Amino acid sequence: MDDTLVAVLIEDFRGQFKVFGEAVQATNDKLQATNDKLDVLACKFDRMATDVAVLKTDVAVLKTDVADVKERVERVEHVVNGGTPKRRKK
Repeated sequence: MDDTLVAVLIEDFRGQFKVFGEAVQATNDKLQATNDKLDVLACKFDRMATDVAVLKTDVAVLKTDVADVKERVERVEHVVNGGTPKRRKK
């Protein structure tokens, strides 16, 4: 092969590698953007998990409070009704 043909082939390879490198860089940029979004979502998920845990605790306390109120209402009804419990509709 003569030197001119070799030079043309080398230049062609350089151009192809440049295009390939640019495509790899674009893919890496997209992947990094996706990773950044996933990091944000992971933080939001962690906050939501914490909020759910707090809500579960609050609901447990509310259940206890409602049971206490129900018991007190039943005692008041018992006194008001003269010891005869009235049946309530459910």
